[in-house]
Amino acid sequence: MVPPSYGLDAAWLDKAMAASVRFNTASASFVSSSGLLLTNHHVGSDCIQQLALMDEGFVAKTQEEEKRCPSVELAVLRAIEDVTQQVMTSTRGAGSEQAQQLRNAEIARIEKKCTRSSGLYCSVVVLWSGGAYHLYKYKRYTDVRLVFAPELSVAYFGGDRDNFTYPRFCLDVALFRAYENEAPVKTDAHFRLSKAGPSEGDTLYSSGHPKMTDRFARRSKLEMLHSIAYPFLLERYALERDSLRAFSAKGPREEKAARD
Repeated sequence: MVPPSYGLDAAWLDKAMAASVRFNTASASFVSSSGLLLTNHHVGSDCIQQLALMDEGFVAKTQEEEKRCPSVELAVLRAIEDVTQQVMTSTRGAGSEQAQQLRNAEIARIEKKCTRSSGLYCSVVVLWSGGAYHLYKYKRYTDVRLVFAPELSVAYFGGDRDNFTYPRFCLDVALFRAYENEAPVKTDAHFRLSKAGPSEGDTLYSSGHPKMTDRFARRSKLEMLHSIAYPFLLERYALERDSLRAFSAKGPREEKAARD
C-alpha cells in the first residue's frame, strides 16, 4: 500500500505502467498519444547501427521518413497476477529434482493458458528465489521506427570515463515510434515532457524495466562473486576486448561493425 501523501493512487500507477516500455532488454517511455518513444541513445544503438546511422545521426522530418528497425521488440506491461499458490501446489510432496520438473511444467501451462485466453505475451516471473511467482502480461510491438538520433560524437561525448566520474554533458537520447498495422500506435497513457523540469523539493519517481538487484545478497554469494565469478568474467571480457580490437584493426568497415 502506497501512502496517500505520495499521491500515487491506483490510476496513477496504472498510467505509469502503461506508459513505461521495455525496449528489448532496457527501458523507454511513451511521450505522445501517437506512439512516440523516448529512450537512451545507447539503448537504441543496435537499431541505429543496423541502419548505418551511428556516425551522422538521423532526424525524420515526417512520419514517412521514419526508418524501421530490423530487430527491436517493445513490451508494455498490461497486468500482473499472483500465481504463487498455483505453482507451489504443483510441487507439493515431490523431491527436489521432481519438483523442478513439475514447477517448470506448471509455469509453462500457466503461460500457455494466459497467452491463449488473452492474446498477450505472458511470462511467469520468479521473485525472492522462488518465494513468489507473478504472471506478467505484456502487449508486444515489433514494428518500431527510428525518429531521431544524434551523431555518435554528441551522444557519447566524454565516453564511459566521464559518465562514471562527472555530470554527463552528452546527448544520450533517441526517439522512436511504435507502429501496429502500418499505423502509429495510439497511446492514451503517456508521459508529458516538461520544458521547465523539476524544481527544488519536488518528489521524483523512476519507472522502467530494471534487471535485478543484489541488495539482499548473502555473504556466501558475495564471496563466490569475489573469488570465482568476477575473476572469470574479467578474463573473458579481456579476451573479447582483444578479439574485437584485432578485428577492428582490419579496416573501417570492421571497426564500424565492432564499435558497439
